[in-house]
Amino acid sequence: CRQCHLFEASTHPDFFVVTLQEKSRVIKIDQVRLLIDKLNQTPQVAARQVVIIHPLEVMTVKAANSLLKTLEEPAGDVLFILICHRLAQVPVTVLSRCQKLNFYLPDRQPALHWLQQQVAQPQQADSLLRMAGDAPLLAKKYAEKNFLELRDTIFQKLMGIARGDNPIIGIDTLLKQDVYDILTILRSIFNDVRQCQLGVSREHLTHSDCASALSGFAERFTPARCQAQLDTLNETEQVLRKGIHINPQLALEHFFVSV
Repeated sequence: CRQCHLFEASTHPDFFVVTLQEKSRVIKIDQVRLLIDKLNQTPQVAARQVVIIHPLEVMTVKAANSLLKTLEEPAGDVLFILICHRLAQVPVTVLSRCQKLNFYLPDRQPALHWLQQQVAQPQQADSLLRMAGDAPLLAKKYAEKNFLELRDTIFQKLMGIARGDNPIIGIDTLLKQDVYDILTILRSIFNDVRQCQLGVSREHLTHSDCASALSGFAERFTPARCQAQLDTLNETEQVLRKGIHINPQLALEHFFVSV
């Protein structure tokens, strides 16, 4: 039908997607204002308008506030589909106007089997799936981004610091990768260190193939210090996602020096 062809061409006039723009870490208020202007017009070919906003948690406070009135009382018949991965980071004012639907991960074994068929190196599938929290599509994305190679580089960096290497050297090279990927890997490593300190068995670790290195880190850090490192990583990511301008290199230098 005509509407199917419009969808295939990504030109449907009553379907709107609001997401991250190129090189942007947040959904901006200007994007929301443009959306509201379009929603104030009547549908052109469909019975209603449909809006997808994702990832919702990276919308700035100003953008979220701008959306509230339209979200509660749209000018016409509008269906909003708001997708998020971190519900706790979505403003309560937005959540209160939504019906929440939870989507759950598939069982691990079918997900692993599927992933092995999707990646160039099937032997990496288990590690990728662990790093992705058993989310197969995210694990596939990690494979495409050479996530394991970055993970190994970060492990080498941490082990070098433990041997007395200068923690600053190499950070500029490391930052050629996405800073969020670096923070994600660091957080997963220190989560595993805490698990080791609590006596969790190897098979339950995210980086089970690096258990020896993790055990060494667990002996090097006190539980309190390990938790402090995790808090620093979480705070750094939250600041970045809020669109607050900080220097990623300085943030990582501060972290590695504290290690």
